[in-house]
Amino acid sequence: MAGAGGEGGAGGEGGAGGAGGEGGTGGAGGMAGAGGAGGMAGAGGEGGMDIDCGDLALSDAPLVALGDAAWRLEAELPPGAGRAVGTCGGAGAELVVPFTAPSAGVYTLTTVGAPTAFDSVLHVRTTCLDADSELGCNDDEGGPQSGLLLPLEADQTVLVFLDAAADAGGPVGLTILGADASEAPTLAAVRALRSPAGVHLFVEGADVNGDAVALGVAALADGDVRGDEVSVDLPPAFGQRAFRGAAIGLQLAPEADAVRVRARDRAGNISDFRDVAIVVQPRPGEGEPCDLAGVEDRCADGTVCLAAEAGAACSGSTPPTLLGGHVWRRGADLTAAIDGEDATGDARALRIQFLGADGPIPGAEAVVAPLEDPQGRLQFTLLIRQPGIIPAGATGVRLWIRDARDLESDPSDFAFEPLPVRARGEACDPLRVRDACTAPGSCPAGDAPVCVAPQAPVVQRAEFFLSARRDVLGVRIVGTDPDGDVTGMAVRILDFGGRDILNGPNEPAAIPFDRLAQADGAFDGAVLGELQPGFPQFDRIELAAVDAQGLRSAFVVAVPGEPVPRAADERCDFSGLMDFCPEHTACLDRAFDGDFTCASATPPVLVEANAWYNPRNEAFALRLAGTDVDDDVQVLEMLLFDAQDQPFYFGGPDAITPVRLRFFELERANGAFVGTRTSGSPQGMGDVVRARFWVVDRAELRSNPVEVLLQAPAEVGLGEPCDPAAAMNVCPEGTTCDARVDGGPICVARVAECPMGTLTGDLNAHPLDGLRFEVEGDTTGVAPADRGSCGGGGVRDVWSFTAPAAGLWVVQTTLADPAADTVMYARRLCNFPDSELACNDDDDGVGFNSALQLQLDEGETVYVFVDGFVGLFGPWQGPYTLTAAPGF
Repeated sequence: MAGAGGEGGAGGEGGAGGAGGEGGTGGAGGMAGAGGAGGMAGAGGEGGMDIDCGDLALSDAPLVALGDAAWRLEAELPPGAGRAVGTCGGAGAELVVPFTAPSAGVYTLTTVGAPTAFDSVLHVRTTCLDADSELGCNDDEGGPQSGLLLPLEADQTVLVFLDAAADAGGPVGLTILGADASEAPTLAAVRALRSPAGVHLFVEGADVNGDAVALGVAALADGDVRGDEVSVDLPPAFGQRAFRGAAIGLQLAPEADAVRVRARDRAGNISDFRDVAIVVQPRPGEGEPCDLAGVEDRCADGTVCLAAEAGAACSGSTPPTLLGGHVWRRGADLTAAIDGEDATGDARALRIQFLGADGPIPGAEAVVAPLEDPQGRLQFTLLIRQPGIIPAGATGVRLWIRDARDLESDPSDFAFEPLPVRARGEACDPLRVRDACTAPGSCPAGDAPVCVAPQAPVVQRAEFFLSARRDVLGVRIVGTDPDGDVTGMAVRILDFGGRDILNGPNEPAAIPFDRLAQADGAFDGAVLGELQPGFPQFDRIELAAVDAQGLRSAFVVAVPGEPVPRAADERCDFSGLMDFCPEHTACLDRAFDGDFTCASATPPVLVEANAWYNPRNEAFALRLAGTDVDDDVQVLEMLLFDAQDQPFYFGGPDAITPVRLRFFELERANGAFVGTRTSGSPQGMGDVVRARFWVVDRAELRSNPVEVLLQAPAEVGLGEPCDPAAAMNVCPEGTTCDARVDGGPICVARVAECPMGTLTGDLNAHPLDGLRFEVEGDTTGVAPADRGSCGGGGVRDVWSFTAPAAGLWVVQTTLADPAADTVMYARRLCNFPDSELACNDDDDGVGFNSALQLQLDEGETVYVFVDGFVGLFGPWQGPYTLTAAPGF
């Protein structure tokens, strides 16, 4: 079975080699063929062991010696379905690698590390085609890679199966380490930093077996251990003799002044203890280098760590600067190109105040996002396109550039310039910002775009996607458009009677795409929308593409879509509804250019948490802040504890896992995030005194936990900023927190009258006959506002009405358009939703008129709001007739 040697004899079962090893004094064979008195095997030769693996792929790549009993092989799994499966899996492609142990000991085998980029499985046999000869099998070892520890005898040959869990595999790496025994790891360096998020721990160590897997951490105070030891997993390092690890935000005893650390390996061996003092996390000042993750250090108050070409540095909170630009008008459509700069690189939007002949037009304000996100750029041009936004009487605009921290530039006023109109064949702007083509005409993108005759788009495929909770709907169309000017889609959602739930009998409106890829005459666009609570069941969805000229394709029935898996570095859907990224990656826009791809993700760090509870109104609020280099924090997780330190059970007595919640407001930019949530408290929360929080990103990576005591809301004064939910703070008696006033939300006095400029008119000034009053109204173009208890929240008119006599009064809308849909509500105090008397959406449950029955005293004044139903893709607005008459 092996070439003959001297007294040291044969390679036997341990022999390995190339075509055969020739014995002799020096011995021959593969990695462990023996000769003479026991010399190590040579590189190959004749007379070695024949390995029968049938049609299984046997590796011909060498195991390269790295020195000190370490070897490395890099190869490629051959194509084809797997024919050898281990007891722990491995149904994909495989490659068989022979290995002969040069001496007795414990051997570590692992695929951890480049270039293995797929979910691998390792299994080891003594006989290639005999599954019962398996010595060990491992699928995942601290991640999708695999690792095994095997005791082997000197000259023992084993067959290592490099396998794929399910797919075809690809490039793979195998590392083998040898040691005399399974030895404990050692710790070389330990650091501990105290931060608002907890204690950050950093360790470096070594392990001859390369199987260190975890740390044990205990708090020390004056040399005594306080509390239980905490176990912290090390990052996947199986097969690496040198390791590093970090534990972020450890929640240790508050009085702890040091930590005691030890390392543990996969075999259960434990290192010696290392005690190290906890030092305060450095606070670099403005202009000094900093850690974007906020772990190694944390910028001084008033500054933030920002990335720059010279490296990340702490920067002050400086507002953007508006340098100049142009604002064009074509009818009610506005476009603009505004130049600016921002030292912190976080400009994000433009605030617009429309101006008339007498100055600012009350209520005519908007915050709009540019066509291209300037985030991360120090100098930029904001390109704005907002159709139908200019109100009647406007002559210009006042503009501010706003950044991610809501800091604004100084304002600049611009008079409207007429938008240039290009004839067919003339050069034009494909973005339709700086000019437009003569109708009918379009400006397809290209090297030298010119105005051409328009052509309607064609839809080739239409799909819809529903979230698991049916609260988010995504629709997607793929097609062709020679003009390259598709801008949105028309949507019909039809019930089982064929009625369009969204639009009624009217033609559906064009809805801008949330995501659009358009090139070479092809397009792929998607729209996402939240479904209102109680949204009716539907029979089918029909979609059409709409272009910039108003041309529309034929409607196509959308089919249910299945989210598709994406590979690393592949383009992806940022919502996660239409596709999903591999494990440990997320759909990120690394270059801030709107191009989302599946990229390796970094866990967020929760730096600060606050929680408030007001038992008087059972309002609960929280505010979480931290750092996240990926800017993809998505949700929060929370556990609550009572005064006896027992967890609050959200899902029954056995549900002690954290509850997952959405933020109501979430700001993410430049590696930092702030998220808030205010809501009613869970039932029975009165005994809760403590909360533990985490944040979770798109890749399902979880932050460190932060624990806080629940705070009682403080009282703030009249005119001061406040929390409308009265959870974080409360206003004085007789006042209320109003978010709809300039500078709001602030505490304001409770008065009945409407704020200046918000009252549409007096219904009593429009008598019809006797005690009947009637007026024609139109909510088109009115600024958005709050909502009633039964709906609304779109645009609305406000009419005052004073009862001429005591009794029941009926106030109702009449709608000429059968698809019109009002929501109406009445209040005693115009600006205060809690003074609502009545609210109605659809009066008879079939049509879309609204009616209120109000019991009023003679001379009593109420404020009647005519609002619009807010559908999946926006609010209704339009003309109506409002009538008030005595009820019977």
